[in-house]
Amino acid sequence: MTRGTRQLERKHDLSSRQTEQAVRNKGSNEREPARIFTVRYVLALSLVAALIVAGQAVVQISLKQQEQDARTINIAGRQRMLSQRIHAHVLTAERETNVDRLRARTTTLTNDLALWQRSHDGLRYGDVDLDLRGNNSSEVQVLFASLKPNFVAIKTAAGEVIAMAEAADAAPIDLRPQILTILRHEGRFLGTMDQIVHVYEKEAAARVTKLQRIELLLMASALFVLALEAMFIFRPAVRRIRSTMSELSRVSNIFQQLSLRDGLTAIPNRRCFDVIYKRELRRALRSSEPLSLVLIDVNNFKEYNDSFGHQVGDTCLTRIAQTLRNNARRPGDLVARYGGDEFVVLLPNTDMRGAHNVAHVMRRAVESLKIQHASPNAQGILTISTGVASTKLTRANKRSSDLLRAADAALYRAKRTRITHIEDAAWGGDKLGAGHAFAVTPVKSN
Repeated sequence: MTRGTRQLERKHDLSSRQTEQAVRNKGSNEREPARIFTVRYVLALSLVAALIVAGQAVVQISLKQQEQDARTINIAGRQRMLSQRIHAHVLTAERETNVDRLRARTTTLTNDLALWQRSHDGLRYGDVDLDLRGNNSSEVQVLFASLKPNFVAIKTAAGEVIAMAEAADAAPIDLRPQILTILRHEGRFLGTMDQIVHVYEKEAAARVTKLQRIELLLMASALFVLALEAMFIFRPAVRRIRSTMSELSRVSNIFQQLSLRDGLTAIPNRRCFDVIYKRELRRALRSSEPLSLVLIDVNNFKEYNDSFGHQVGDTCLTRIAQTLRNNARRPGDLVARYGGDEFVVLLPNTDMRGAHNVAHVMRRAVESLKIQHASPNAQGILTISTGVASTKLTRANKRSSDLLRAADAALYRAKRTRITHIEDAAWGGDKLGAGHAFAVTPVKSN
């Protein structure tokens, strides 16, 4: 490797490091927006989570409220039934002719009257065991206040019946005053209880409607927050991610191109050739098409460098590389720098005759550059030697080194024998099968 080549490659490495540093700096500059995005995202998720929790709390409260309302309405409705049962017990006791049955009837009356009293008090003031709140609205309180005289009258009459039955020695007993009292107050009691039940139902429906509205409001708020999150968090994030991915793709392409391109001659390098060579070997094996290689060496290049200097030598290599590439006519043909002053031409789907023609054209094209060379071993201009190998791969013959070895051997023979042309002849046929090798070289070479 020449000193100029080393200098250019050091510049190439410096450019690569500068590109990497720019990428690192860009990543550092993007960390702050990433932190802002993270904070916003966490806050938005926390708000959505809070709204969801609040919504679930409202649902649970609504279910509990409906359960309590249903129980209150049920007990209020049962008060009507109990008042009617008390009336029925009194009427039955008044007609009872057996003292024992009369007292049994009054026992049932006592139980119903106690439940009626407790339920009434629970509806008005609350009862933990009955799960009654007692926090009535002013409308219900007014109705209960208007109901009190009727309730007290029925309760007093029923109590008198119980006392008379317990003290009676014989049956029947005269309960007409108590029955008349109950009849006189029962209608108003039932009517007022109907109003209370109606108010309870109306208030329960209003509470359910209110809770449903709150739940809908929370749901709408959650959707609104999600919409804001999509507009001001996710959409900018998606744009930034797309921009970052595009930039990463661009930088990746730059790095890939830098890693597969020769820094001096700007043609593919040895690594690029190795990758494509293996791919073309697999393709040639599948398709049974011929594959050819041309190895090229610049004659007396060390003496050229010593005579004109390394910078001129680097310019010379660049001109030769561009000339070789311009004479690789097919899109699939590859011209790469193999190392130092050596180049390689990969020719897919090309037989020995076609590869020979390519080598001949490239040799003439380099000679036509008329690059002056004052070395006594040269002919006045800079020339190249070529070694060509071609084969059709089989399963038994698919080693990548065989074709390269044949081309390298052909190039070595051309430079060693110092002859203009070696005719097509089977060379290394035991390894390459249908492969042939030949070389083209000027009369004088080192």
